[in-house]
Amino acid sequence: MPQINVSAKLEEFQWIQGDLEPSRQSFPDGNHLQYQNLSPVQLFEMFTDDEVLSMLIEETSRYALFKNCPDPRVTTEKMKCYIGILILTGYNDLPGKRFYWDSDSYMRNELVYNSMRRNRFLQISRFINFADDNHPDLSDKIWKMRPLMDKIKSKFLAHFEPEKHLCYDESMIKYFGKHSCKQFIRATKCGASIPVLGTLLTLKCTKETIPAVLRNTRNYSEKRQLQW
Repeated sequence: MPQINVSAKLEEFQWIQGDLEPSRQSFPDGNHLQYQNLSPVQLFEMFTDDEVLSMLIEETSRYALFKNCPDPRVTTEKMKCYIGILILTGYNDLPGKRFYWDSDSYMRNELVYNSMRRNRFLQISRFINFADDNHPDLSDKIWKMRPLMDKIKSKFLAHFEPEKHLCYDESMIKYFGKHSCKQFIRATKCGASIPVLGTLLTLKCTKETIPAVLRNTRNYSEKRQLQW
């Protein structure tokens, strides 16, 4: 059996006498002046621009035809209205989507009721899609969401202002359907875990003692409280 000669590359170091001077890196300060005077709608449209909306409309129409159904013919304004209703329903939680158009004025949401017909909203919800089902990427578990995620990610990277204090963590997205990415965590019963990069907004240092009612509360620090 032939023998293989392995020659190790040795790197020589020269020792000196003296104190080690640590390298101090300067971190930039986040410059958010260009975003301070923007309205919430303008900030949202920086990430959900016409390119993203056009992709949503195209894939929604393609998916309806893929299911042998008529083209819903969603316009840009209707897609914006649909996304706005989804955001609003996250704050105004009702037992079901149909309740936002309920005949009882005490139950229904007038803003949703006057913005879009219920059947139109349900039609878009049935066919909303983000990828071409004719060319699935089975090696990617979230291939149906990948085109939208890539576009939104590129927008966040374009507007990201790096600064010294950053926090790398994970966040749970609630999801009760069937998917291999779904996890069970006590705080959020069912959902998908995604990595997030956060910035520190405020840091409050307190010296008061913790009230007895909060001593058994999880994630509560005795000397500091982080707000995000």
